[in-house]
Amino acid sequence: MGAFHATGQGVEMSMEKAVEYYKKASELGHGKASAILGVMYKKGSGLTQDDKLAEKYFQKSENQGYDLIPLLSAQGIER
Repeated sequence: MGAFHATGQGVEMSMEKAVEYYKKASELGHGKASAILGVMYKKGSGLTQDDKLAEKYFQKSENQGYDLIPLLSAQGIER
């Protein structure tokens, strides 16, 4: 649902809703959602830019078993 709200696919575009859904998914153990939140914080996309929170979500996604490297590479993010 976060991706739909972030892009406006089939629903009204709302970064607030996107963040809300990504946070819920992250709390439920979805590693990709945690990684996306990290990217959003790192880039300041829909959220205030915050490197510490970005790293927190990157770490969380790795702990949840998600392979961050492809996503970070695609986004041009180095750690």
